[in-house]
Amino acid sequence: MFVAAGVQVYGVSTDTVAEHARFRASLGLPFPLLADEDAAVSRAYDSVIEHGDQQLSARKIVLIDRAGTIVYRDDAYQVGSDEAFDAMIAAVNGL
Repeated sequence: MFVAAGVQVYGVSTDTVAEHARFRASLGLPFPLLADEDAAVSRAYDSVIEHGDQQLSARKIVLIDRAGTIVYRDDAYQVGSDEAFDAMIAAVNGL
């Protein structure tokens, strides 16, 4: 569905490259995971969670069109939420 719509999916978090490789393999994810070890990307999208001395990435969905404009954002995405998934699919279909 995403490929047919011309959408490239990426996962971004502050985990290391090695942690991403293990996680991606364990779930069989069909999209790349990008290691944001210094949290620069997470900060740019206001997605940093401070946990003690660690900076973690909050789960969010950001849909960016070809012109670089954010056309959809879900700052409270819950994995497994049919409503959140349907809203994201509607945004993709609206591209």
